[in-house]
Amino acid sequence: MSFIYHTHKFRNALAYLIEFESYKLLDCNGWACLNSFPSGSCGVVSDLLGTYLTEQGFSGVKVIRANTQSEIFPGVNSHAWVEVNRKYVDITGHQFPQISDSRISIQDKHSSGWLYRYAQEAKADFAYDEGEPSIDIYADLYQLVAHRVESI
Repeated sequence: MSFIYHTHKFRNALAYLIEFESYKLLDCNGWACLNSFPSGSCGVVSDLLGTYLTEQGFSGVKVIRANTQSEIFPGVNSHAWVEVNRKYVDITGHQFPQISDSRISIQDKHSSGWLYRYAQEAKADFAYDEGEPSIDIYADLYQLVAHRVESI
């Protein structure tokens, strides 16, 4: 299966848990960020998705974190998303309705898409980081989402 397929399954499982089974998440690290999903949850969600895609056998998965205030992207002070197979994958970008209304956005890494342009601005401001996904403090949360993915 493609990373796109797995991304959709993961996002559906996460959204289901948040919407219908949030009581299961209350004691998990990361719940406070997910309580207003997608707003303010991009970092946690990107680490969770990146870990899931890695466990599905995709190599070289990275989490991108960018922090910059730009006139081009008003209202976006920071954002995080995943890179896999030279594509940017964003499942929380619709928190910025002035920029994206897609629940799942997949863009070429070097395209004219907003994620590439935002990353370039953050790099110019020395406010850009990319690394392997980490769920060290979100292990319980990750297990709940991964279990929900299996039942979809």
